[in-house]
Amino acid sequence: KQRIYQEYTQLGQQQQALAAPRNVIQESSLVQSSELSKISKFGYDFFDTIPTTSTPINDVPIPNDYILGVGDILEIFLKGNTNQSFRLGIGRNGSINFPQIGEIALDGISLNDAREKITFLVKEVYFSTEVVINVSDLKFIQVYVLGAVKNPGSFLVNPFTTVSNMIALAGGIRNYGSLRNIKLRRNTQEINYDLYDLLILGKRDNDYTLRSGDTIF
Repeated sequence: KQRIYQEYTQLGQQQQALAAPRNVIQESSLVQSSELSKISKFGYDFFDTIPTTSTPINDVPIPNDYILGVGDILEIFLKGNTNQSFRLGIGRNGSINFPQIGEIALDGISLNDAREKITFLVKEVYFSTEVVINVSDLKFIQVYVLGAVKNPGSFLVNPFTTVSNMIALAGGIRNYGSLRNIKLRRNTQEINYDLYDLLILGKRDNDYTLRSGDTIF
């Protein structure tokens, strides 16, 4: 009986010795898995550094290629034989109502084109008069963000908001979403946006300025 007991004890010790490396491997795998889970995916923390509120647009220089739309308000100054000033908003019909001239359609054209158009029409009525045109109040645009963002939905933002700004306002992209296959839909046009162009190459060519009705997904 004593011999059998000794053999049984030795067998148990051998089995424990064989099991130990397996346990060490399992524990090592668990540690590696835990460490890997702590490693964040490249680029997803980019949105943590972007302000999540729409930037103020007071005293912002308006570029000549700015596209006018419903809600924009123009200040028009006449100097010369006639000295007057007008504050005219683009109404829902896409036009301003200019005294003695009537409606002037401006929705969807650039600020530069609007200046040329208004100046031409004003000089047809007000002779020897110089025309100065500025945008005093900018419209807000409505855009949509869908898909793998933290806060999808509809947003009212200033007209200088870009694709990356808009994704940040929506809370950023979730870990299962793609940074390289972002799409901007504008009317019937669909534009691909690769955030790596910005993160790695510093290129902002495709970081488009949004327009009312645009959808990002």
